[in-house]
Amino acid sequence: MPRRTPRRWPAAAPAACRPEAPRRRRQPSSQSGDKAAASAAAAARGGATEALLAARFEYETRLRGCGRLAYPCVVASGVRACTLHYMHNNALLSPGDLLLMDAGGSFGGYSADITRTWPLSGTFTPEQRDVYSAVLSVNEACIAAAKGDGGTSIASLHHLSLRLTHEALVQLGVLGPGEARRVSRYYPHNIGHYLGLDVHDTPLASQSQPLLPGMALTVEPGLYFPPDDPQLPAWCRGIGVRIEDDIVIGSDGA
Repeated sequence: MPRRTPRRWPAAAPAACRPEAPRRRRQPSSQSGDKAAASAAAAARGGATEALLAARFEYETRLRGCGRLAYPCVVASGVRACTLHYMHNNALLSPGDLLLMDAGGSFGGYSADITRTWPLSGTFTPEQRDVYSAVLSVNEACIAAAKGDGGTSIASLHHLSLRLTHEALVQLGVLGPGEARRVSRYYPHNIGHYLGLDVHDTPLASQSQPLLPGMALTVEPGLYFPPDDPQLPAWCRGIGVRIEDDIVIGSDGA
């Protein structure tokens, strides 16, 4: 897996703060998901399909103690990674493509929600690496900014991610300095959501409320460049990347 090893093994938790005892049940859901994704990546050989990787992920999460999937796997190779919530999972894998896997298990009732993107050949092309590095930099910056300091919220993290993504797209030559409004065309979702007993726990909670220590959420920036968008440079068309981590908020950081 090209993703750097996380600095922490974050736990899944509901939006409201929970006591420490359930936290020990949350952690395995995120750990098993990351290890299952790595195992699925190892199974991505010639002749494999997206369906095989989805099945391998579910097998590996159950092998590690998860009772079920937290939600249906998204296994999107090549241009299919540009489709949010792609669900067909039926394409043959091509060695030159990227593979985006959005999946998670449920352990002790607590859900995980992670996304990994990697090159099926084992090596990024220069173009794929540029897009991946841009998304990773936004991911790491937003995790570093996620604090229970009374002033940070998911909404403020999203605004940060929009600004950083625009800066990255300017550096890549995809957008101009005055085109910040076009960022949402290629990054059309929020930076994250609360996480716990449900994958979105709970959607009724305001994303503008300050984050508090013990809250858990996802951090999931992405870039999706449609293959048929004439406004895009040819080099990036058809590349889709998302990197999603589950984090628990502390008073001085995640």
